[in-house]
Amino acid sequence: MPLIGNPGRLRWMKWAIAVASVILAIGICEALLRFTLFHSPGKFASQDPEYYARTLDELWVYRQLFSASERWTIGAGHADAAGETGIEFYKKWPTSLIPDGQLGYVRKVDVRTPCHETTNFATRGIRDYAASGRKIVFFGDSFVESAACSDDTLTAKLEALTGIDTLNYGIGGYGLDQIYLYVKRELPRFDRRETLFLIGLIQDDLARVLLRVRTSPKPYFTISDDKLVLHTDHIHPESLNDYFVRPPERFYLYYFLRGRFGEPVYRSLLRDTRDARRQATYALTQSLIEAFSALQRETPFALAFVIFPTPGAPFDSTVLSMMRVENIPVVDLQGCLLRSNRPDRELYAELHPTSLGNELLARCLVQDLVAKRLLR
Repeated sequence: MPLIGNPGRLRWMKWAIAVASVILAIGICEALLRFTLFHSPGKFASQDPEYYARTLDELWVYRQLFSASERWTIGAGHADAAGETGIEFYKKWPTSLIPDGQLGYVRKVDVRTPCHETTNFATRGIRDYAASGRKIVFFGDSFVESAACSDDTLTAKLEALTGIDTLNYGIGGYGLDQIYLYVKRELPRFDRRETLFLIGLIQDDLARVLLRVRTSPKPYFTISDDKLVLHTDHIHPESLNDYFVRPPERFYLYYFLRGRFGEPVYRSLLRDTRDARRQATYALTQSLIEAFSALQRETPFALAFVIFPTPGAPFDSTVLSMMRVENIPVVDLQGCLLRSNRPDRELYAELHPTSLGNELLARCLVQDLVAKRLLR
């Protein structure tokens, strides 16, 4: 039947073509978006993990998937992050790291690559240490690890000020859970009568206890019958990056448009789960602080928490109270750099203390440790 003289069918065909065109256009846009997300070496505004992440862990998975640099596989030490950082140490950060079945990743022993040197204890440093003798051992995340090269870290400056062997067990990305496990692992190596154990923390270390993956798959705890239960089955040292696979398929165009012109799905998640996350974080943090206290009671040793300043993220006073209830000394350095009256650009680089920042923090730390009679 000819279309001419049949207005109804002509109208139907126009609508069909219009709908098909819209569907085709949406399909093309979706395909182009996926190309920019997962197959293009360039950097695009669409590559914001907050647009697509529907869980806390997915944010970190998407950060890896959207990385413009080569995947930096822990243990390979060849990844180039030069386009993502101006800090020499971070440009090849994994150089001194190896996979670990419990902690996700730890430092290697005896690395001699400039800026990434490690000691016979698998800590950051440019020289080896005797097994015996007086020591300060400092655990924590990247603030203890330090963004500086090995001879210019916070612990190097602390050692220079005190004359005491100071071992840097800080590892970037660690949360309070990993720090606790690392302390528990390394504790038997030292003479507890001659060793001061310091635990460096920032506010973000507390939130990390809710994650199963961050820089790599990481251990996490749950609480059952008022006891901590450790989970590590998802950590496979031979293939850590296998964890970073694309999450279940979704309509990326919708999430992109929602994030670009409305509220990103991840921000909605954070808002809707705020109270539940706070309660879970407090419960796990308190259990971990109690676990530190229990370690100390088993065989007494000198222990203190060190709270670092982080611009715009003050440390939770409720957690400070938890530490003091367990009679664990707290050295609060949050006001240390402010008292210097130096501009932030001199004290911080990419949110981490600079060499000057480390120098000032080391001085404040020594003063406070002496005042608390933890150093003599």
